[in-house]
Amino acid sequence: MISTEQAAAAESAELVPARLLEGGEIVILAVKPSLWHILLSSWPVLVVAGGIIALMHLAGQAIVGGLAQRVVFVICFLAAGGRVVLGAMDWMGRFYVLTNRRVMLIYGILSEQVVQCPHVKISSVTLSASFDERIVGLGSLILRINCPPQRIDWVHVAGPQRIYNILQDAIHRNGLSRGA
Repeated sequence: MISTEQAAAAESAELVPARLLEGGEIVILAVKPSLWHILLSSWPVLVVAGGIIALMHLAGQAIVGGLAQRVVFVICFLAAGGRVVLGAMDWMGRFYVLTNRRVMLIYGILSEQVVQCPHVKISSVTLSASFDERIVGLGSLILRINCPPQRIDWVHVAGPQRIYNILQDAIHRNGLSRGA
C-alpha cells in the first residue's frame, strides 16, 4: 500500500522534466509557489496604479482635463494588468525541486533557468514569512550555500513548515550518508 507522502512524491516528480535529472536521481519533492505568488509579486504596482487613479479622481477635471485623466487611467490600468500577467507567467514557469542529491530552483518566462546545489554544499535553511505571506498562510525558504557564498530562495510556498521539515531531513540524511 502506498502512503500519502509516497503518492505526493510520485505526483510531484511528474513536474520535473526527465532531462533535468541525473542517473539514479529520485525526486523527493517538487512544488510550485502558491497562486498567491501572482498577487504578492504584483501588489506594489497595483497599489501605485490604484493610488494614481484615486488621486486623479479626487483632483477631478479642475486640475487635469478629462482627456488627460482618461489617458492616465488607461496607462495605470495597462501597467497593473501587465504586471499581473507578468506575475502569472512567472508563476507558470517557476517550481522548486528537492531530489535525493540536490535542490533546484527552476524559473523563466521566455527561457528556462536552473539554479541547483548538491545537499552537501547547503550550509543552512531558513524559514521566513513576510507580513503579506503570513496573511495568506505562506512562507519562503532561504537555502544558504557554501562555495561560492550564495542562496536559493523558494518563495511563496504553501505549507512552508512541512516543506522546511522535508528539506532539513533530506539534507541531514544526505550529509550523514556522505560522512559529513
